[in-house]
Amino acid sequence: MSEPQMMESTGKVYIEEFSSGEILQADLEIFGALLVSVLYFTMNEIVWKNSFKDSIVASYVIAYGSTDYYTLAKTIGYYGGLAITGTALVFHIIAMFGVLNSINMIIFDWVLGFAYPLTLVTALIFFFLQAEQNYD
Repeated sequence: MSEPQMMESTGKVYIEEFSSGEILQADLEIFGALLVSVLYFTMNEIVWKNSFKDSIVASYVIAYGSTDYYTLAKTIGYYGGLAITGTALVFHIIAMFGVLNSINMIIFDWVLGFAYPLTLVTALIFFFLQAEQNYD
């Protein structure tokens, strides 16, 4: 077998071009994912309001007069997720019309890539604190 031939670098940068249909499809898929996420956070916290008063954690907090980390964790997780995905949804809709594309990319890179996981990790820390408090 012969060795693979090395191609000489021409120094040109090739940018892949997409058709307008492919761009629209990608925009609609991102829009759909963000919309489902916003609806999830909205329905879960604001509409359904998973009742805390009937849970075992609530009975522990009421009985021992301790800090309610569980409600704090849910609030951070749901409202933080709603704020982040709602902001991303609004800016993505604006970017679909060709305005503020660079700001949309900054939001997707930094907010969804850094702040969103940080918010959810913060909520998980408070869930952990509640579990530690329950089993001490």
